Amino acid sequence: MSKSQLRKQIEELTAKLNQADAAYYLHNDPIMADAQYDMLYRELQSLEMQYPEFALLDSPTMRISPKVNGALPTFNHRTPMLSLSNTYDLIELDEFLKRVHREIGYFPTFVVEPKIDGVAVSIHYQDGKLHQAVTRGDGAIGEDITHNIRTIRSLPLAIPESDRIEVRGEVYISRENFHHINLRRQEQGEPLYANPRNLAAGSLKLLDSLSASRRGLDIFCYALLGSEEKSHWQSLNQIKEWNLPVNNLNTKTNNVKEIHQVIKQIHEMRSRLPYDIDGLVIKVDHYDLQQLLGVTAKSPRYAVAYKYEALQVSTKLIEITLQVGRTGVITPVAELEPVLLAGSTISRATLHNFDEIIRKDLRPGDTVLIEKGGDVIPKVIKVIDSHSRQDALPVTLPKACPACDGHIEWTENGVHLYCINPGCPAKRKNAITHFVSRNAMDISGLGEKVIERFLQDGLLNDIGDLYHLDYDRISSMDGFGPKSAENLRSSVEKSRYNSLDRLIFALGIRHVGKKTAQILASNFNSLDQLVSATYEELIKIDEIGEITASSVYRSLRNPRMISIIEELRHAGVNFNQETKSSQQSNHLLDGKSVVFTGKLSRPRAEFEQLAQAAGARVLSAVSAKLDFLVAGSDAGSKLNKAHQLGVSIISEEEFSQLCSSE
Repeated sequence: MSKSQLRKQIEELTAKLNQADAAYYLHNDPIMADAQYDMLYRELQSLEMQYPEFALLDSPTMRISPKVNGALPTFNHRTPMLSLSNTYDLIELDEFLKRVHREIGYFPTFVVEPKIDGVAVSIHYQDGKLHQAVTRGDGAIGEDITHNIRTIRSLPLAIPESDRIEVRGEVYISRENFHHINLRRQEQGEPLYANPRNLAAGSLKLLDSLSASRRGLDIFCYALLGSEEKSHWQSLNQIKEWNLPVNNLNTKTNNVKEIHQVIKQIHEMRSRLPYDIDGLVIKVDHYDLQQLLGVTAKSPRYAVAYKYEALQVSTKLIEITLQVGRTGVITPVAELEPVLLAGSTISRATLHNFDEIIRKDLRPGDTVLIEKGGDVIPKVIKVIDSHSRQDALPVTLPKACPACDGHIEWTENGVHLYCINPGCPAKRKNAITHFVSRNAMDISGLGEKVIERFLQDGLLNDIGDLYHLDYDRISSMDGFGPKSAENLRSSVEKSRYNSLDRLIFALGIRHVGKKTAQILASNFNSLDQLVSATYEELIKIDEIGEITASSVYRSLRNPRMISIIEELRHAGVNFNQETKSSQQSNHLLDGKSVVFTGKLSRPRAEFEQLAQAAGARVLSAVSAKLDFLVAGSDAGSKLNKAHQLGVSIISEEEFSQLCSSE
């Protein structure tokens, strides 16, 4: 094949994959199967590696950039990014509309758009390619965040426009992504992020674009500069034609009543939107009229932000209670006078840690402001009236566990207190709840309320009792019956044969999440081997740090944990890693280490299970000791590092062949 043919092939593959990305991420209408996408992606990736001089800047393989060294460079905006003046009620809004009417001489067309609660950015395309992206900053000078903007999969890296243009948009993190990120942090005992907007802002300023790509950043574009369109509405349509994401709730109208209706309609659907909004932007449509109306030093006179009421409300702080989690972490909770907020009655709010109580000087009797964003647990923002305290004393740190009066210690980072008593009843209840959860031993029919009832009725005392339940007694209990009891028995019996990594995760060892449990299972053939492992053996494992190694070593030598493990052994729970028969002992993946990266055709967990079944150890970091890197599409820094270290890089198909070969 000639070089001109190779270049053409690379161009065609790039165009086809970018079209598929737009269909999948922007229009939610895939045009090809994942397997076909992966095949084309690998073909393009292979060609680009062999002929890097033909690689295009808008290639989907270019979304992850090298890590930025040092501080982010600054950029002077060619056109200032002005802030909008705000209005908080329809009377103020109507005053703005009347002023526009008065100055123009007639009532013009307006565009009404949801005001995304995110981070404003400016994106520059040059010669059709995404050239630079900058934060708003102070409106005049922003920071270059090109490396992180490129990770937004709904944003094209190239558009069919040769002139230099600027697109402005609002970067956000969806409520669902934010919820999952905080769930993972909660699992690891880490502080939760405050809200999606702050997380999006912090993510954009990360120096490592791979880390930013894991946050699930997205964007809505709301302005086009440097084009020949005559109106804002035309600009939005042009942006759409270029496959840039534009909010589908945008409306054009020249009727005051319709503007009011849009405000009401979007307010009613606000809580159901997959992203946060804090209001609407009402903007004069035609650019000539915008120029006629002009701007002030801070904001345009042709647009206004109609702000909805914040998802906040005030209520009385009745008392501060303490909650003990499954790992023993003690979390302060605000018990509140019930109040309606965002469609639900709120009577409790998290306070996260004791530093927050001290910093805000929270005391019973205070009137406090609470906030709820999306699916986030309500939290106390600040004290707004402390006159009803009735001389309430400041909250003091507990000297013992509030659930069992046992000894407490600070966590390694000095942020949380936790109970170290292995017999703490609160820890025991939460430990059982975790043990039966879907990602652990997956025992259905045992929700938190059922577990509480079984503990109260003496049917349960600890984890080991799950395998010795009295099903005759359960079948006669209110809310149960023979069928419910039999279903529970079946689920418990099935759990005896779960994989070793599920069992390790289910034990609830601090700092051991699902991934760490898989790593431990792949390095030890049985739970007994893990129990007998020394600290030195644990610390030698890739991705097992000092804190995790210490936690595993200490937890597995705790008398209560030893007792639970013995009970599980007698109950016939599987303690062994799945191994191959003697005829398969020469399997090509036996004893090898594997890392998966990029977008795969099936859930990554399935590939990890295949690797483990073939005798491989599944890791999550690339090092010189790694045997295989299985690279899917959009593989980034791990793929680059594997190239540098000379690690063997294989495709999904090659991995499948290794799994089935001996």
